[in-house]
Amino acid sequence: MIEVFNSLNDKINKVVADQTAVNAQQAVYNCAANSSISVLQTQVAQLLGMTKMVIPNSSVCPGWGNATVSVTTTPATTPAPQHN
Repeated sequence: MIEVFNSLNDKINKVVADQTAVNAQQAVYNCAANSSISVLQTQVAQLLGMTKMVIPNSSVCPGWGNATVSVTTTPATTPAPQHN
């Protein structure tokens, strides 16, 4: 019985040691992945801060017809003269 116990105990200890090594390696991979995800989240937040989300006209039913966008300029205003 003692020989069987010792044999099984050795095998169990080896399996535990092997699993501990796998867990340590997985922790390193998880850390690298979390770091990459954090960088991507920051970049996506920056991009969303610079863009405007709109619903395309083609997605509106029945739609609003053709939409055109044009740039208009406004004349610069000069401040009124101040009298002292």
